[in-house]
Amino acid sequence: MAIQLNQARSAATSAAAERLLNTFLRETGQTAPVLAADDPRLAKLPALVLEAMQAEGHPFCLELPTTHTRIYGAVTYTSLFGHHRYGQSFWLQTEDSPLQEADGALLAEPLLTEVGQRDPDAASRSRRVADLVAQVQNSIEKTTRFVEHHTEYGANLWELTGGERTKRAESGLVFGHPFHPTPKSSEGFSADDLGLYAPELHASFTLCYFAAAPELVQEAWVEGTGIPPSRPNCWKKRI
Repeated sequence: MAIQLNQARSAATSAAAERLLNTFLRETGQTAPVLAADDPRLAKLPALVLEAMQAEGHPFCLELPTTHTRIYGAVTYTSLFGHHRYGQSFWLQTEDSPLQEADGALLAEPLLTEVGQRDPDAASRSRRVADLVAQVQNSIEKTTRFVEHHTEYGANLWELTGGERTKRAESGLVFGHPFHPTPKSSEGFSADDLGLYAPELHASFTLCYFAAAPELVQEAWVEGTGIPPSRPNCWKKRI
């Protein structure tokens, strides 16, 4: 049981690191920062660290210029669409600290701190980063439970048909959206709540519907995203 939990935790942490890195790269317009064989940064790495990276894939270094941080690791697969895959090991290096090994969960703070520098209010920035780091951890914990459950109770979709296949396909999405930094975070949900409502745990329940008077409903619209006048009739026909 402990081995299964450790494997689930490792898978959840790796998935979190992959999503954090790929989301950051996409939002900042970067490709996978794979290092060329003659990159001088490789020569400065301890031999054991470089060997560990090369054993897992192609060494990479992601520079975080605002916080003066470097994230090292290995890329095992590069994707034109940004779905890069990574090794299990990562290392962090800052101006104030030497190279240190870090698991995937520890990548959240430096990446979010780098993005958070856009907020000019230091107190707000610190609070938002802390909140998001907590959500990343929440997501990892939930994903661990989902992976563990799926390992024990997951079904082969090819052996199912109809609605049962559709339902099991949804419950099999244990890692969540590939470009969401906290895809499985569900703050306020207890372990018992997850058992009742999480599709990843094969929960099933009846939805409740209610009507609300228009004067009680508050709406907000984003400017510039309206449907062009020439489109609605065409789309209505398709619907």
